Amino acid sequence: MELSTREIELLEHVTGLPFEVFTHSKGEATEAYFLRFKANGDCFFLNENNGRYACGVYDSRPEVCRKFPSKPVQKDACRHYLAKC
Repeated sequence: MELSTREIELLEHVTGLPFEVFTHSKGEATEAYFLRFKANGDCFFLNENNGRYACGVYDSRPEVCRKFPSKPVQKDACRHYLAKC
């Protein structure tokens, strides 16, 4: 997921991490950056504690995260998951 310059700056400020730690470049020809994911596919900022998950930057999360779920398939997946709780 692509991050805006403002989102990168805010995440740097909130986390104290340089952007190179939580992003990867779209390519040499452009200065676009994507959020890095963990080896297991989880978001870089997703924290797990005894099977409970939470966003580590919730108040400063990128716009795409604020809008999730935005597509019908995402909403269906969320409803399915919540029904199991």
